Amino acid sequence: MPNRIPLEGTVIGYWSVLKFLGLNENRQTVYFCRCDCGTEREVVAQTLREGKSVSCGCQKASLIAKARTKHGRAGSSAYQVWRDMVYRCTNPKAQRWLHYGGRGIKVCDEWMVFENWNRDMGDPPPGFTLERIDNNGDYEKSNCKWATVQEQNQNTRLDRDVVTGRFKSPNAS
Repeated sequence: MPNRIPLEGTVIGYWSVLKFLGLNENRQTVYFCRCDCGTEREVVAQTLREGKSVSCGCQKASLIAKARTKHGRAGSSAYQVWRDMVYRCTNPKAQRWLHYGGRGIKVCDEWMVFENWNRDMGDPPPGFTLERIDNNGDYEKSNCKWATVQEQNQNTRLDRDVVTGRFKSPNAS
């Protein structure tokens, strides 16, 4: 029998390796293991070492869900801000398309992936919204910050008429 790597006393995935049993009928090294759920059975050493067996099967649904979950942040306020930013810049059916994508405002390629945007911007602080520093610039790291509504209102394309205090349209001379 070739030299074996002792696994007794180790935890691999959800398995606790309890005892070396020897070779099975296929001449594979096997161990007696206990899963976190309490199930006990023989497990082939190679499947343990290669990560092919991590539980008795009780974790299958949660492991599949974890593998299918990209970032797990779909319900977060950060994801909502990111999704709205992408939507208004890329979808002509968006209600505010005319003010964003319709006038050429883009989201940089890197930020089209939520994780990249979230890495650069982090989560929105309470009471803050995403602001472009240059109102005519694109959504990219060097042109975005978290701002209060008051700060946002000071960064607008609309100018106030000095005499009336009313907003002038962007096309007015």
